[in-house]
Amino acid sequence: MHYSKNTLILKYGLIVVLVCLIISIFIYMQFFLDEPVFLKHYYDLIMYEDMRMSLHLITNSSDKRSVYKIEFPQLPDDFAYIELDYSINNNEDGYFRTREFAHYNYNELSLLIHVLEENDSEESIVLDKAVVHYSDGDSQEADIGKIILHKDVRRTDILTSTFSESSNDDTSSAGFISDDDIIIESIKSNLDEELSGIFELKMDGEDVRDLNYPINISAKEPLCFESQFKFESEDDRVYNVYDIHGRITAADSQGNKGIKRILNLNYYPWEVFSNERGIIQYLRR
Repeated sequence: MHYSKNTLILKYGLIVVLVCLIISIFIYMQFFLDEPVFLKHYYDLIMYEDMRMSLHLITNSSDKRSVYKIEFPQLPDDFAYIELDYSINNNEDGYFRTREFAHYNYNELSLLIHVLEENDSEESIVLDKAVVHYSDGDSQEADIGKIILHKDVRRTDILTSTFSESSNDDTSSAGFISDDDIIIESIKSNLDEELSGIFELKMDGEDVRDLNYPINISAKEPLCFESQFKFESEDDRVYNVYDIHGRITAADSQGNKGIKRILNLNYYPWEVFSNERGIIQYLRR
């Protein structure tokens, strides 16, 4: 009788262990990613010199591979050269920054853009695909959003920057002044359509989309720009990454014309992915 009781306990104990194992496998398969998931990036960048940009991706927490090479099929050979930024991609998995959770990691990968002097191709290009090569020999073609790169843009010293600030509440501000009377012909971005409803940029309190161009600005008249990213609760664009160079097209009293950049117009979904629930909601969209 005692032997039978121990056998019964062992039998049911094995059943419980087996059930727990099956549940664990089911949960693991439910959360497992077949390949890293890249966020959608919406960048509009003016390249006067070499610069950095980043790509954001979600990986399985068990994925210990590193990215060793990245290619952009739409990038002309004579336009720019983009490589991994090894100087700051120095955490243990080869990323710039990583947030680790039970099932997933949220990673930021830094890239260096080298501007090439020789350019017989376009002044602007759009990148929406990347081919990512991993340390284990696997590769992946990823949809990365819409990254617009401009080069050979005529810069101007008509406007002088007086300050530039950004905050972790997705706001920023910048100031400019000119020693000459100038005319502002436009203030815009190539991503105005994608930014509609989530981003506003104001000059001296007025939305730049509502201003009547051209605008006459007197010498020594300060200009103040304020920006904000703001998302409605059901807007899936909150999961995207944004980095915008606002373009002020201006001309002085002698007719010299050029572009001045407004920087720090960016948004990163670090707050959305501050816990794993945010990642799970994103992946289940």
